Amino acid sequence: MPKAKSKKAFSQSNLQVPVIIGFVNQKGGAGKSTGATHASVWFKRQSYSVVLVDADGQQSSSDWIKHINSLRESKELYIPYVINSDPEELFKLLPELKQKFDVVIVDGPANIGEVTKTILFRSDLALIPSRESFLDLRSTGKILEYVAQAKELRNGSPIAAIYLNAVKSNTLVLKDAQGALTNAIVPLLETAIHDRACLRDASGQAKTVFEMRGSGPVAAAKSYEALFTEALRLLSNGGKT
Repeated sequence: MPKAKSKKAFSQSNLQVPVIIGFVNQKGGAGKSTGATHASVWFKRQSYSVVLVDADGQQSSSDWIKHINSLRESKELYIPYVINSDPEELFKLLPELKQKFDVVIVDGPANIGEVTKTILFRSDLALIPSRESFLDLRSTGKILEYVAQAKELRNGSPIAAIYLNAVKSNTLVLKDAQGALTNAIVPLLETAIHDRACLRDASGQAKTVFEMRGSGPVAAAKSYEALFTEALRLLSNGGKT
């Protein structure tokens, strides 16, 4: 593992690293693993030291990163990963990794339990992906309660935000979803990740959209860059939009 680096500012948002970013939601298929994998690669492409912590029993993100690493020509481009879904071990592990890496990305499980609580108690930034359906939006209620509890006990941390994932463009459902989350206890990010075939195909190709060619991947890559930049700006502003 690389040695700890001195803090440096993120160029677009004045983010101070090191930082722990957790992707959490109790509903499976919300987009946690896809978001965590793309975040890991995005930060790595900007020369930050990154580690992915896969705390999901399905181990989708670590498997994805493993295959991405297998295609890298240089080991300098490898993204290390850790698989750990034990809440007590994770509680100790995350701050240790924060001392060694600029960015620690955590992929949470598809449930509400001790692992999710641990992630919220250690993360600086919690990102909550949600699909636009009523059932998916309703399922975010429980995770938002956990976020509220963590913020109360940690004096405002983690900074948290919801983002809509795999949405259809300009649909009434999307507009209704955005309206339903307007008054949520954590902000809804303006950037949404749209449903694209390239995102469904990316893991099978051992790539993220940042390495794929074509108009679809380029558009998806721009959306992820906008999403992460918006989220980091929120963090640097102390949660103020």
